[in-house]
Amino acid sequence: MKRLPIGIEDFKELIDKDCYYVDKTSFITDIINEKVALYTRPRRFGKTLNMSMLYYFFSMKQKDNAYLFNDMDIVTIFSNLINNAMESCAHSSEKKIYLNIHTENQNFIVIKIENTSDIEPIVINGRLKTHKDNAKLHGIGMNSISRALSAYNGSLDWKYNKEQKIFSTTRIIQNLTA
Repeated sequence: MKRLPIGIEDFKELIDKDCYYVDKTSFITDIINEKVALYTRPRRFGKTLNMSMLYYFFSMKQKDNAYLFNDMDIVTIFSNLINNAMESCAHSSEKKIYLNIHTENQNFIVIKIENTSDIEPIVINGRLKTHKDNAKLHGIGMNSISRALSAYNGSLDWKYNKEQKIFSTTRIIQNLTA
């Protein structure tokens, strides 16, 4: 049974002791995308734990500690997919997102997202590229999705329908509960 992490401020200790954790790893993407950031929070609101999580993610020892982020892969896939769809819709005349999640043969989970997009995707060497101004600070979400999918023997397919202005992505991942 999972424990409550009362008094635990070290991310590694929290994961190693199998404590409850509200996944805040999307905070990593927020920090990477900002030029300057000041994060203020009230006392006892998780600042130290967030900084500890960032330390383990960005430290040179991260390869030894990669297991700390394993259970967050599914969250990474979903949050980045939804984020990308919402950003694309924000610049479209129609703002629609369709989400379909189902299993196939009980062995695979299929996640399909379709969203309106007035802007055609940029593809370089078969890879999707960002439309954002500073490309060096973006594209982390798609890389995170690819990394997470590979951990679950997953695949990623996408297509863009020019006439309907719809961008579709389909992710297939192994169902580890089957």
